[in-house]
Amino acid sequence: EGMRFATAFAVVVTMVVAVNAGLCPGVCQYTSQSCPSGYMAGLCPGGSTVECCPQATPSCDGQCQDNSLSCNGTYASNKCPGGNDIQCCQYSHGGGGSGETCVCKENMCTNVPANNQYYLTSFCDPSVACGDPMDCYDYFCADYMRFGCGNTVTCCCNGNGKCSNLLVIDGGPACYVEEDAGRPVVDASYSMCSTCTGSPSCGWSDHVSVTCTVSNRELDSAVYGRGPCSYEESLDSGRCAGEFTDEMRAIFEKFRS
Repeated sequence: EGMRFATAFAVVVTMVVAVNAGLCPGVCQYTSQSCPSGYMAGLCPGGSTVECCPQATPSCDGQCQDNSLSCNGTYASNKCPGGNDIQCCQYSHGGGGSGETCVCKENMCTNVPANNQYYLTSFCDPSVACGDPMDCYDYFCADYMRFGCGNTVTCCCNGNGKCSNLLVIDGGPACYVEEDAGRPVVDASYSMCSTCTGSPSCGWSDHVSVTCTVSNRELDSAVYGRGPCSYEESLDSGRCAGEFTDEMRAIFEKFRS
C-alpha cells in the first residue's frame, strides 16, 4: 500500500516514434495542400514546408502525417483523413511516446517524457505514500518519482482541452504497466478521468491521452488551487500551475472557439 501499481489489461499496442510524433493535433502535411482550419507551424517534422493542419484523428494512436516524412518504424493506413499518402505513424512499444525507455527505480519510472504525453488511469486508495488519503473525487495524482511528493501537476485532456491542477500524493504505477502501455502513465483521481471522459474510471487501454507538466514555482494556493484550471493570465484564481508548453498550446489552438 502507499504505492500505485495499476493492473489494467489490454492488447499491447505497437508504437513507432517520429520527430514530434503526436504533437500536432491533426495532420502533418505539405503546405501546398489545402487546410480549411489554417496551418499551425512548429509541430511537425520535415522542415518549413510541412505544417500541422488541425482536425480530428481519433483512429490514429500516434501522428497522422504524409508518409514521405520520417517515421522510425511502420505506417498504418486507413487511420487518417486525407489521401492515401496520409498515414498514421504509430507509437512503438517500449515506454516512451517520445522515443524514451522507462528509467526504472524502485519499480517506478522516473523519466519525464520530452513531449509531456501520458495515458490517464484512475485510482483511489485508503492509504498513500505522501501524506493523507483524499476524497476520490478531489484532484490528485500519483507518480511521485517523476513529479515529487506534494508538488502540483497540471494535466490537460488532449480530447477536449480541459485542465486541472493535481496534488501529488502517491507513487506508481509500476514500470511494467508503462512498458505494457507503450507510453508513460499518470494515475489520477476519479475527477480527472471524469474531466477528460465523463466517466470516473479509466485504464491505460482506454488510451485517454493527457499532457501533464509539473509546477516549478512557489504556489499561492488561493491562485493555483487544486481542481479545474485555466492558463488565462487575467484570472485571479483557478490558474493552471504547470508549465505552459508547446503541447499545451496545440491543445488550446485545437479547441478554442
